[in-house]
Amino acid sequence: MTGEVRSVVVGGQQLRVAVRPGRAAAGGRPPLLLINGIGVSLEVFGPLVRELDPDLEVIMFDPPGIGGSARPRGPYRCTGLCRLIAGMLTELGYGRVDVLGISWGGGVAQHFAAFWRSRCRRLVLVATATGSVMVPARPSVLARLVLPPRRQMDREYL
Repeated sequence: MTGEVRSVVVGGQQLRVAVRPGRAAAGGRPPLLLINGIGVSLEVFGPLVRELDPDLEVIMFDPPGIGGSARPRGPYRCTGLCRLIAGMLTELGYGRVDVLGISWGGGVAQHFAAFWRSRCRRLVLVATATGSVMVPARPSVLARLVLPPRRQMDREYL
């Protein structure tokens, strides 16, 4: 893994965190917080972090119950996880960050950006969705997703 890995405790929850130092803080550039997909430890970001500008400070963590982070006491919601992330950033000494979320982490990142606006400068989403109630913009798009393609129904068209 690229960066210093350590353990921090936030609100009684132990989290495994990795920080790749950068010189960006001196230039006023906020660090980049990476939020991984469900069930995936922070190591998934290794190849990406190695390709990022070395001046950029990068923060990664294992959500509760994943990788090296302790299991949560019970189920948690996105709201609680975002509160935990904000507490982790405070514990690490960070104010405002840019946030990148991948897959499930993209949903968490969206929630964080919406409800912790003062902590999120920019948001990047990778292979994610707007949530379980997402609906395509137009009914014609929904119809294309639900109905079989014409080539499967019409031999002449095929």
